[in-house]
Amino acid sequence: MSFDRGSGSAVLDWQSVATKRSGARIGSTVRYYPAVDSTNAVAAGQLAASRDGTVIVADYQSAGRGRLGRHWLAAPGDSLLFTVMLAGTEPRWIVPMSAGLALVDALSLSGVDAQLKWPNDVLIDGHKCAGVLIEGRILDGTDWLLLGIGLNVRSSDPTLPAATYVDAHTRQPVAREDILVDLLARLEWWLDQARVDSARVREAWASRLRTLGEDVAVATPTGTIRGVADGVADDGALLLRLPDGSRAVIRAGDVMPA
Repeated sequence: MSFDRGSGSAVLDWQSVATKRSGARIGSTVRYYPAVDSTNAVAAGQLAASRDGTVIVADYQSAGRGRLGRHWLAAPGDSLLFTVMLAGTEPRWIVPMSAGLALVDALSLSGVDAQLKWPNDVLIDGHKCAGVLIEGRILDGTDWLLLGIGLNVRSSDPTLPAATYVDAHTRQPVAREDILVDLLARLEWWLDQARVDSARVREAWASRLRTLGEDVAVATPTGTIRGVADGVADDGALLLRLPDGSRAVIRAGDVMPA
């Protein structure tokens, strides 16, 4: 077990997280920072001094990032903001699926029913509460995946009126430490399952996708495509049935109701 500390005073009880994850692949080493630009950026700078499963966690991000170049804004101490450093042992496509499943499982353990929106948002009652950003790095021949997760726990980004947060859906506040421990445990479990039967993970992920069966508009780098979300490919790409009956394969985009 390793306790690594950044600077400043702790708000999140990261020591208890590392203690409860002692001996595990993911989370036995936790490095805590009160404030960073982004946990993914910190993780990228620490690859040479890190092992697989190290977690970088912060109480505040000044330059938090989401998909498609978006910003992630959260008041200090109101969210779970962390990056899991994975040393190239999984196919890239299985990691966001495992992360989404882990988020849904952890929220369920806190009494909150959540669903997934393709490709990697988490919804409560149709409102976004969490997102995932994965970035790849190579160091000394080793492929690393930096799995960044932001989860609104006590409040949500005031610039996003459609967003929500965990405590708005519970009878009493939920400890961020408890959610994080559950989340890391479920992430490790799903990644282990993927090594045995990746199809099972993909099927479980698809079964939790609120997107499937809906009429949607998908903003892609080449324009907006409308159709019915008809399924997912082996690598998690969205299969869209178009009005003319043909099918489009979408690997990057932002899904909205049609």
